[in-house]
Amino acid sequence: MGHPLTDGECEALAEEFKPHFFLAKGEQFLPSSVEEYLENSELLDRGKVIESPATVDGLVACCTDADKTSGVPSRNQGVYLRCKPEFHFGVPPARLDSVPVYVRYRFAEVRGDAVLAVTYIMFFPYNGAYNVLGWLMGGHEADWEHVTVHLHQAAGSGGWGLHSMWFHAHRERDGALCRRWETRGGRPVVYVARNGHGTYKRAGVVYRIFGVANDQCSAGRLWQAPLVFLPGCLRLDGVPAALRWVLFPGDWGTSFDKGGHCSPVEAKRRKQVTSPGGCPPGPALQSWWVHEPCRSRHWFRRVFLPSSR
Repeated sequence: MGHPLTDGECEALAEEFKPHFFLAKGEQFLPSSVEEYLENSELLDRGKVIESPATVDGLVACCTDADKTSGVPSRNQGVYLRCKPEFHFGVPPARLDSVPVYVRYRFAEVRGDAVLAVTYIMFFPYNGAYNVLGWLMGGHEADWEHVTVHLHQAAGSGGWGLHSMWFHAHRERDGALCRRWETRGGRPVVYVARNGHGTYKRAGVVYRIFGVANDQCSAGRLWQAPLVFLPGCLRLDGVPAALRWVLFPGDWGTSFDKGGHCSPVEAKRRKQVTSPGGCPPGPALQSWWVHEPCRSRHWFRRVFLPSSR
């Protein structure tokens, strides 16, 4: 598929159709920039601290020479970041609108139509745990969430407009391709679930996993984020120095032992040991970076067959 637009035109469209991001009422774990997260984290290699605080140069040093030149980063689960528990809550609410949303755009095909797929990527230092029958489960550091807006040229008009949206919720299998959603001022509205940060098209309760790990969405704080554009080329010489963190091959955080987990404050009080694994890699190492299924999953599967495709 050809690229009919320049980078400048793509970025202008991304700004024009940037969603209104509503964090839920009662949200405990606010987002942060990658830079501030690194300032509050240490870099480890197989349990040994090799840099504190972590830096972009330190992250790049974990890449192999092949990763730096191929443009296709590979995973290295021996290296990982560990965040200070007190930073799990992200930035203070007064600084919310200074936290960026990261953007990746590409040309794709959705339901047979050529579209410009603009992915808005959010980063949260912590994914809050779910209270499952009295057990706190699913808490982990480094929560990458996103939503993708598909733009197309309306027939005969030459102008660009909204075609569809992909709402990503925790796992690719739980995403939803939508042709209808709420808008304000011509821009889509995205509801970010409380503490878990999945993205949805409407407010309310989203039932998941036998009804015990539900997401709660509401129009709480409006996050008016500036956009930071990530490069399409992932060769080291094609990535601006400040954004080379996107090449990091390891986990972006740690998960509390035995799956679950207490709150960050409680973890600090208990001095509970954390371990690598169970945390997501950076966006460039996730499958949705290059391809999204754009196929909605029936609610019955999401609730009663959570492990099925």
